Amino acid sequence: MSTARYRAFVAVAQQGSLSAAARVLGLSQPTVSSQIAALERQSQVELFHRQGYRMSLTGQGTS
Repeated sequence: MSTARYRAFVAVAQQGSLSAAARVLGLSQPTVSSQIAALERQSQVELFHRQGYRMSLTGQGTS
């Protein structure tokens, strides 16, 4: 896992949305979104439940 993807994962988990995580990280929302998507593809696991703009960890995301 790359450091950037790990930071994006932690920020989204803490902030609860891609936009808020992007603000905290000083990145664009599409960049954070692509990092999360790449991490999910790499791990072959859905890490977040998506509810509109809100995101919460799945059971596998907390493991």
